[in-house]
Amino acid sequence: MKKLLLFFITLIFLAVSCSSSKKAESDADILPDEDVTDVDEKEDNEDEDADSDDGDEPEDIDPCEDNICKGYENSTGECTKANNSFICGCEDGYYWNGSIKGCLNDRPAYVNVCTGQTKCYDNEKEIPCPQEGKEFYGQDAQYAKLGYCVPQSFSIDETVNGESVVIDNNTGNMWLQKIPPVELLNFEEVKAYCQNLVYGGYDDWELPLTKDFMTIADYGKYSPAIDTGYFPDYGTFWTAESYIADSTQIGGFYSEDRYAIIFDFKKPSTDSVLSSSTSWSGSAPYSFNISCIRRNTPTNPLYYTYSETLGRDIRWNNYNDLIIVRKRDLNHTWSEALRYCEELDYAGISDWRLPNIKELYLASEGGIHTSTTALANLNFDDLYNKYEARQYTECVVNDPCEKGKIWNGESCMNNPCSENPCKSEYFSQCIVVDEELYYCECLEGWDSELKQCIKNETPDADTDEIPDSDNSENGE
Repeated sequence: MKKLLLFFITLIFLAVSCSSSKKAESDADILPDEDVTDVDEKEDNEDEDADSDDGDEPEDIDPCEDNICKGYENSTGECTKANNSFICGCEDGYYWNGSIKGCLNDRPAYVNVCTGQTKCYDNEKEIPCPQEGKEFYGQDAQYAKLGYCVPQSFSIDETVNGESVVIDNNTGNMWLQKIPPVELLNFEEVKAYCQNLVYGGYDDWELPLTKDFMTIADYGKYSPAIDTGYFPDYGTFWTAESYIADSTQIGGFYSEDRYAIIFDFKKPSTDSVLSSSTSWSGSAPYSFNISCIRRNTPTNPLYYTYSETLGRDIRWNNYNDLIIVRKRDLNHTWSEALRYCEELDYAGISDWRLPNIKELYLASEGGIHTSTTALANLNFDDLYNKYEARQYTECVVNDPCEKGKIWNGESCMNNPCSENPCKSEYFSQCIVVDEELYYCECLEGWDSELKQCIKNETPDADTDEIPDSDNSENGE
């Protein structure tokens, strides 16, 4: 009897289960389309959420949507999105220097101008920009989005005789817009051309330096790596720089070879060509392009500043607002160098980064270092991006101190080297001892009477390799 009762109960349970299952299937058949869409969208969103956890930054975020400029002193509060970065409007007499410095009464330094990179790369290809802490984080495009640099900005002035002059709105420098229709074959002729040029109502034109060309180069473009809307005729150009590569004595005579530096906007990159030699008459003939620059401010001699407290691993130079940490003994691949600088905590500072190619040019003392400036065209063989090669690594950070101050490892203090007291037209170093005391080091020699670094032209020059602080103006 119990077995029969259990059998009937089992039949009833199976019948109810089948009925419920058919009802669920029937209800699913008559669900409205919008309900099905909601379910699908939810699944898609879950997939997107899963994808967003793979270490990639979100794309197309407008940096101006949160009124970011309103918090800066001397800012109008106006924000303009520009080429993967942004520019804050500044009151009259002030200039945007990037998100770290804000609006200052000084124009941006050369290295504060963005490279033009808007994409991220790994060792082989373009990739979505990675999130902080992930491999390959710390590239130009990412720091541009954070506003660390100032986007390129140009305008054209044709007010004098219709002669087109391009104005760099960041540095204030002026450029010839088009290549002059002249064929100059050697370095001396090129220098004389700019010095004698009268154009656009001005007569104080100069032959540009490499760093000048790097300011208008766009490393996010290729062949040519420049904004052709403002510079339509650019190729390979003479610079104002040259060096003596070989000086040998033959009998009673010296043979000296001088090389000129050229800048190629195809890649962009620099190279050198033989410009003159005392071993043969005349100058080497070349037909490179020529442009001239009219500077907003004169170019000051390069000098380095060190802190006796922090040692020689930390360096400042007067061409930028950066602190450079020199760990020359470290060899890294590109991805290793990116991570090393991002994770570095040194001298009381933790937000170090790998320099971009403009920062690298002015920060490096020589040798091959690694730059975050990746390849806009992956067929371009960039010396700074042999990704798998192990290279020296230097890291940089925006100087946390205002002008006239120097970081001592804990806070900002008075910088007695801020106005180049070593007064040199030649390479010099100023060493900070404390807020008032400093001493000078010179590449070649020190003139104790003039109290400045000099070039050794005669063996009996009055020089000291490392003058005491008593020889410096404020060290007495």
